[in-house]
Amino acid sequence: MSAGLSIVLPAYDEASHLAANLKRLMACLETSGRSFEVLVVDDGSRDGTGEAARAVASTDARVRVLVHERNEGKGRALATGCAAAREDVIVLLDADLEIPPEDVIPLVERLEREGADVAVGSKYHPEASLEWPPGRRLLSRLYHLVTALCFRLPLRDTQTGLKALRREVADALVPRLRSRRFAWDLELVLLAHRAGHPCVTGPVHVRPSDRASRVGWRGALQAGFDTLRIFAQDRGLAAYGRARHPIVPVTSMIVSGDDLGLSASIDEGLLRGAAGGGLTSVSVLTTGPRVREGVHALAARAPGTDVGLHLDLLDAGSLGRFTLASMLGRSGADVLTSQVAALRALGVEPTHVDAHRHAWCLPWVRRALCRRFVGAGLLAVRSLRPLGPVRGRGAVEGAKRLVLRALATLSAGVARGHGLAVPDGWVDAREAARWAAARRVPAWARGRTIEVVGHPAVGADDVPSGEQGTLDRAAEARAVLEPPLAEALAKAGVRIITFRELTLAPRR
Repeated sequence: MSAGLSIVLPAYDEASHLAANLKRLMACLETSGRSFEVLVVDDGSRDGTGEAARAVASTDARVRVLVHERNEGKGRALATGCAAAREDVIVLLDADLEIPPEDVIPLVERLEREGADVAVGSKYHPEASLEWPPGRRLLSRLYHLVTALCFRLPLRDTQTGLKALRREVADALVPRLRSRRFAWDLELVLLAHRAGHPCVTGPVHVRPSDRASRVGWRGALQAGFDTLRIFAQDRGLAAYGRARHPIVPVTSMIVSGDDLGLSASIDEGLLRGAAGGGLTSVSVLTTGPRVREGVHALAARAPGTDVGLHLDLLDAGSLGRFTLASMLGRSGADVLTSQVAALRALGVEPTHVDAHRHAWCLPWVRRALCRRFVGAGLLAVRSLRPLGPVRGRGAVEGAKRLVLRALATLSAGVARGHGLAVPDGWVDAREAARWAAARRVPAWARGRTIEVVGHPAVGADDVPSGEQGTLDRAAEARAVLEPPLAEALAKAGVRIITFRELTLAPRR
């Protein structure tokens, strides 16, 4: 039997349209076949909202009305509704129905289907739609950028007014929340994530209500101050649970090598790594001059290795020219189709995709490509985010990593929003080799799923000059092969996985 729903509607001065909105909501819920109740929380309204709600409740026992004598804020109203809920799943929904009630059941079904504890409606989901004016869009984007930088949450949108959570999770988390108003949503999602509750997102279709936004400049300032307070409590006091877990979470790593098919020395480095326990994954450059020989050798020397597509969007051109072309509408989606077909023609079914020379890092390119990845049957992609400290890497490498981090923040959640599996970030092979030698990973890496990326080359220096970049392929070969990197990391307590295993893990 499907779980029953408790719909919590915080309401402040909603009398003019509350009855109609309740009628629309209940008609939608009735089509689901689920049991449900609707809890209207009148947050100190001055226009008769309570009376309008009670008039509906007098004719339908499924509607209950809870009252705050004075206005205490949206967060407090939601907390009051959660405390009074009786059904198995609690749904939080704004009473003005900017988000239509037709979005409720699909979000609940996503929660149940993916075995999550919390489901958050996202206006940035690929299937979402948003009809806000430009100014409100800009404020929303700025707030998302701040929260992405401060909290590193796996969800792109915390503030949309539709969420679903299991009642036992609400019982455990909501009493710990301290925000009264608009930052309550952020605090709820942050606490759920820190406590280890699986969270998923689903699309919403936002249309402005007839009334102006309730936030206003004072509300925006209050939300900003509350967000800073939450940040200070999270980082300074570990108030959301990280310091309370005595068990160190498991760190998972995928150890990858790039550029099979580019040259004989690179092929040899990758083949030795895959065959000898240094690598668990190899990506193929289908535009490379030795791609056929490299793939056949991999099948003979290291069968069963995860093989990814090292997507080459540049067509032997420069990254600068590609960037300019992408601004004119060229995303490289047609190139993806041909290169996936070329890899499959060699008898390889790719487990994942990454990009040659960072050519997909532009947010508009990545967004267009992620849609095509799903259509091409690709289930996992490399993260854009370089992890670890930037200092001590040299001016060029440090600048590159800062740029990649900024682009990763702008593209946060795009791949996961399309249903693709993504590691939390990547480190280079030489850095991971130092961890293996020390038999420990740094504190910032613990509990994450990290891709270790290597570019090994063994033998004559036959790497094309245009592919040299800042890489030291001989040093990376030593890191991957001496001793075998994946095996050494496993001895250091790291769980070694493949991209194929990553696609089978629960999506966040």
